Amino acid sequence: MNKIFKSTLGLVSRNLSTSGVPLRPISSKSLLQISIASNKVNTNLCQCRFAHGKGKIAAAEKELFDFLSEEIQAEKKIQKSKTIPSEIDGFQVKLNGPEVSMEKTVGSEKIEIHFNVNHSVDADAEPQIDPSMDEPEVEMKSKPTFEVNFIKGKTTLGFTCTFIPPDSESSEDGYNDLFSIDEVTIFDGEWKDSHYAVSGEVLDGPLYDLLMNYLEEKGISNEFVDKLSNLSTGYEHASYINLLSEIQKFTSH
Repeated sequence: MNKIFKSTLGLVSRNLSTSGVPLRPISSKSLLQISIASNKVNTNLCQCRFAHGKGKIAAAEKELFDFLSEEIQAEKKIQKSKTIPSEIDGFQVKLNGPEVSMEKTVGSEKIEIHFNVNHSVDADAEPQIDPSMDEPEVEMKSKPTFEVNFIKGKTTLGFTCTFIPPDSESSEDGYNDLFSIDEVTIFDGEWKDSHYAVSGEVLDGPLYDLLMNYLEEKGISNEFVDKLSNLSTGYEHASYINLLSEIQKFTSH
């Protein structure tokens, strides 16, 4: 005999004993019907709570879906570049998820550039002033850390570079670099952690300047790095819009 059946039987017995009047015994069939009715009430209560929970989830998903519809349209309106260039200054551009690679060959030397647009966006320090707006517009730009490899045969001379914050002090000669050398290495074959690399901060001053001149002579100049930032900004923004669209599709099912 299950717990609900026992509880129902006890309740009926207590009610009969307090009346003082002999009553006809309750058959097992009647008790079973009472038990089934009790179970049905409990089941209906559970279904009601479950339906209420599903309703709240559906409402939250619809609210998110509607917001994303507006957000995607707003992002598309401010999107500066609808297409990503396949070539910049002779470098062929290849995209793979957040990874971007650029490559060109000059004589017997191959130059490769690699960067990742993830977590590369920051607000520009100098906001653009629009007279029609109450507040200045802050331009979001992608400024990723990037690697430059010069390859001759099996030997690679590699640089890791980062963008310099725009509020940094000017150099003594008044020339403002957009980027700096974080690390320098040279190795044969594929890169391994066992290969030596030196931080740009500990390089001798004249050597650092000569390496910066070397990069500029090879085409990795301020002008080129600015184009790299524009490429990264456009691709990061397109990736962000695509992310919003994928979230919207996910919440629509």
